[in-house]
Amino acid sequence: MNQSFENISSEAIALLHQLCTPKGILASNIEAENYKRIWARDSIVCGLAGIWLKDGVIMDALKNSLLTLAQHQHPQGMIPSNVDPKTHHVSYGSLVGRIDTNTWFIVGSCLYFQHTNDVDTWKLLKPTIEKCRKFLQASEFNGKGWIYTPLSGNWADEYPVHGYTLYDNVLRLWGEQLWMELKEEPMHN
Repeated sequence: MNQSFENISSEAIALLHQLCTPKGILASNIEAENYKRIWARDSIVCGLAGIWLKDGVIMDALKNSLLTLAQHQHPQGMIPSNVDPKTHHVSYGSLVGRIDTNTWFIVGSCLYFQHTNDVDTWKLLKPTIEKCRKFLQASEFNGKGWIYTPLSGNWADEYPVHGYTLYDNVLRLWGEQLWMELKEEPMHN
């Protein structure tokens, strides 16, 4: 490994550690706009880096992000776009609720459990995943297995993108694959 990559890697891990809080992983540590929040996509992607690195601090913060997001799941099954850990303000999106928050939540929850075998947390996350899956199934609209993402329905909320997007459907398939793998495994106490 060359020296410059090691420096960049160390700096990136240090920044991820700074973003880790008892409520989850913040999108930014700078007080700008509304980025000092637990964003579903950002915290889970950062948490996946923690899993890849086998970094306990980041993996614990991923767990906290998942629990915070699960605690604020909408009654209809939507995972929040973001949660402010200080004010507890919850956003489900601007024009419409986000589709990708649900898919990222399923992926993050399943991968967290696969790599930690944290049965207690898994028991808390499973009902939330099941509601996410029902919400995504209801988002198929045509009943043919492909979710329809409405305008402003994912991270690209300002882009004029909508329809049966590859991004959202591939994330859903990944989440479903992980979920099915875990459903087949016996649970350990």
